Amino acid sequence: MRDATAMFEPVVEVRDVLESFLVNGVLVTDWHATLTDASGRFESLGELWSDAEIVQLGRQVRVLAIEGLGRQDALTRFVASEVERLLDEVRVPGQPRPDDQNWGF
Repeated sequence: MRDATAMFEPVVEVRDVLESFLVNGVLVTDWHATLTDASGRFESLGELWSDAEIVQLGRQVRVLAIEGLGRQDALTRFVASEVERLLDEVRVPGQPRPDDQNWGF
């Protein structure tokens, strides 16, 4: 079974790095370490869940960490869109979503 909380953290971290770069042209502090760590977590979770898409995302994030965001513009944008899609899909237990009727915690 997938643990949404395990997926949430690396998704948000990668989103923050990529969004800062794509929207503002800023590389956040420790962007390389953040992407390297997140890529390893994606690959581990993908293997644990037998999810080839998550493993592939981990590999793509690793390429960005190694080669840099500016050198891989198309890949950076593709990964950003995949991360955004995952963020929409990941539901953390106990946390309300915008479409929930009851926003109480």
